[in-house]
Amino acid sequence: MLGICPKCGDYKWDKNVSEDKQYIICQQCGHRWKFKSMPLFILTGCSGVGKTTTAQELLQRDTRFLVMDADFLFNIMPHDTNEDYRNWVEQILSLSKNIMQGGKPLLWTQAGALEYYEAAYNRRFFTEIYYLAV
Repeated sequence: MLGICPKCGDYKWDKNVSEDKQYIICQQCGHRWKFKSMPLFILTGCSGVGKTTTAQELLQRDTRFLVMDADFLFNIMPHDTNEDYRNWVEQILSLSKNIMQGGKPLLWTQAGALEYYEAAYNRRFFTEIYYLAV
């Protein structure tokens, strides 16, 4: 959704983000359009430590954000190489930036692959990424 220029229809993935993180800029025609840049939250920890339980408890207390479990993507994508993990994180970030256009920040539960977030292409669409280890 956010990757398609509303002016020229360019659908290539390599859009720019303005310094104030309020606009996406088409490299093809230079058109700028507004988007919502928000913080992203990652709740992480070893398998079985209580990430899902913690996320469920958070949702009972506060509904100003959305919660998703990254395992649903992990289970349908390859995860044998470092490149597979980089692609997984890119998909998480791409999905996140689109979901967050509804106006709510997003919290993911996931075990691992945190080292790929800061260097990811889609990282620039978020104001911050906060990591909480359980």
